[in-house]
Amino acid sequence: MTTPDPFADWWEKPRRPRRNPIRHDQPPAIRTEKACVTCGTAKPLADYHKEACRPDGHTTQCKPCRNAARRVVGDKYLGARKGEQHTSAKLTADDVRLIQALANEREELLAQARRITNAALAEKFEVHRNTINKIIGGRAWRHIA
Repeated sequence: MTTPDPFADWWEKPRRPRRNPIRHDQPPAIRTEKACVTCGTAKPLADYHKEACRPDGHTTQCKPCRNAARRVVGDKYLGARKGEQHTSAKLTADDVRLIQALANEREELLAQARRITNAALAEKFEVHRNTINKIIGGRAWRHIA
């Protein structure tokens, strides 16, 4: 006597239907604009940054509102203490003006420029050479003219 196989007809059992069946008879809804959560105005999707994790692929804030929010955060953290007020500042405003003047003088007088190198300026003011490069390039201490 053979025992019946309990798995013989498992593929024939009815399956549970999908929760959200795909409707092929209706075209998918394509949104051309959405409302910003900050300002509340409806704007076209081109006015929103792309964000792949969102269902519609765009951020909830429009570009102007998102940029303004980022500016506030940037001012809060980056612009809080400039120059001498920064806790780890080694230079003063007068030192930076002197560095800028010496760099300008170096550009004007090419013969003397060979003696006044960025490394020599860094050694004189006891800072790293990259700090001098950033000051001369306008990427640091830019609030001092």
